[in-house]
Amino acid sequence: MFPAGYYHNIGGQFESEESASKVIMLSSIISLLIIFTLLYQEFKKVSTSLIVLLNLPMALIGGVVAIYVTFGELNIPAIIGFITLFGIATR
Repeated sequence: MFPAGYYHNIGGQFESEESASKVIMLSSIISLLIIFTLLYQEFKKVSTSLIVLLNLPMALIGGVVAIYVTFGELNIPAIIGFITLFGIATR
C-alpha cells in the first residue's frame, strides 16, 4: 500500500478521543458497580437491586432515538449525557 520506508500513523484528535473513550468505558463500569451497591444497600436484596439495574437500559431508549432522529453521532458529550441519564433514572 505504501512504498518501502513509509508508514501510516493516526494521531491528534483521534488519539485523544480513543483514550477518552477508554476512560469513559472504565468509568461507566465502575459507576454501574457503585449504583448496584447503592441499590443493594437500599433494598437489602440482590434480586430487587438487579431488577432495578436491568431496567435502566430502558431509560436510554429516548436518548438513542433522539440521536437517531437528529442524525447525530455518538460522541463523548453524548456518552456523558447517557451516564447522567443513568444516574437520574436510578434516582
